[in-house]
Amino acid sequence: MIRFGSLLLATGWLSGCSGTGALLTQWEYTGGPVAQNISTVFVPASATQTIFAGLETGELFKSSNGGATWRRVGTVCEGAAVYELLADPDTATILYAATSGGAFRSVDGGTHWSEIILAGTSAGLGCRAVAIDPWSPQNMYFGSIGKGIFRSTDRGASWHSAGEGNDTTLSTGEVYDIAINVQRPDEVYAALASGGLLRSPDGGGSWRRITPEYSTEGAAITQILLHPSADGELLYGTASGNVFKTVDGGASWSPTRQGLEADRVLSLCTEAEDPSAVYAGTGIGVLRSSDFGTSWQVLASSLPPVPVALAVGSSVAGTALYAYGQGIGLQVSTDGGTRWEPIDEHLGGATVSMIDTDRSGSAIYAAAGEVVLRFDAEQSLWRAGSGGLRGGAIRALTVDPDSSMVVFASTAAGVFKTVDGGQSWRQTLRRLSMAPDLLLPHPWIPTRLIVSGEQGIWVWVN
Repeated sequence: MIRFGSLLLATGWLSGCSGTGALLTQWEYTGGPVAQNISTVFVPASATQTIFAGLETGELFKSSNGGATWRRVGTVCEGAAVYELLADPDTATILYAATSGGAFRSVDGGTHWSEIILAGTSAGLGCRAVAIDPWSPQNMYFGSIGKGIFRSTDRGASWHSAGEGNDTTLSTGEVYDIAINVQRPDEVYAALASGGLLRSPDGGGSWRRITPEYSTEGAAITQILLHPSADGELLYGTASGNVFKTVDGGASWSPTRQGLEADRVLSLCTEAEDPSAVYAGTGIGVLRSSDFGTSWQVLASSLPPVPVALAVGSSVAGTALYAYGQGIGLQVSTDGGTRWEPIDEHLGGATVSMIDTDRSGSAIYAAAGEVVLRFDAEQSLWRAGSGGLRGGAIRALTVDPDSSMVVFASTAAGVFKTVDGGQSWRQTLRRLSMAPDLLLPHPWIPTRLIVSGEQGIWVWVN
């Protein structure tokens, strides 16, 4: 894995004493790709121009001017993805972070961090979610990976399992999200990977499942959104892209969106000025609802159809939407998601696993996580294109030597091909019984592709 803040292109050669060109003499800055490894964005309610970005590497960056400039403030946990950030409601310099490497706390605005050892666990217990009661900040919650929910009633001085006295689903589950009812803060909701949606009426003392334990939908609940002013009205999204809504506190549910393949719900958020306006970040882009999730529309915008997560905050222009993910970096919209502007220059770096070019070197492709990026030489920027590409992280990437617009990529779902430079993909090599770790064009037969994986080497005839 090669981690770059940006990519440099070699554009010259140096002739050695023997007269043969051997050494690179000049490098050209390509302007990125940058910020492809953002795992969470946090916009404090108390500061309209302040934005925090947590990276998959554990690093934390901060902007105090709406994303115009960034500075690295510290590392939460080396090598651990930062899943969620929150600030103490009374003291903005006290931050909490849920990471793949544990729960952490900072008292100096994110420069230094100390791990929180949750009761009955050891260091390094991964956590995906953190929540703080806005009215009584002494009540806090961490959602762990494999050990359920932990709560504190003394502002984090001590922690205990919120699953004590409940079924083992809660005490051993993987918690994806926690939401607190701001109208009645004792009412807490938690989404478990295999336990559905749980509700506590007493601040985490007791819990009851409010979704079917077994469902034909069969997907983990990944996101929860409570209506800030309509009591009993809430939404949840799943790993398969489905969205469900209740208006009676979970007594009954209605499906409001049927997900598509590789269409995970990555985020649900609403506007402070208009609580009925809901935005969903999904595996195929951004969705919008004007009736709190009863109906949905794909947001027509300049963002490519790649996995996108969203955060909402305030800016000098009003409500600001922040979109982030592999393939788009970090972008902001102040017009409801129609126009987006990149604000990730010098923010972190791209995690690029592989690079390939055509024979001339004019077409450059890079794999960053689950997406393929293509360098646009005319505009000197990187563009993402992964519509139809599914199966998780890209394992192999190769450009057809005879056509710079034809590219092959492999994931856990198999081998995919694009003939339009990455804008659309279709699965190919369907009869291949493995997911290749190496793709290479045949050195002298242009219609053949060499494929290598755990089951050996294959040659594909086009």
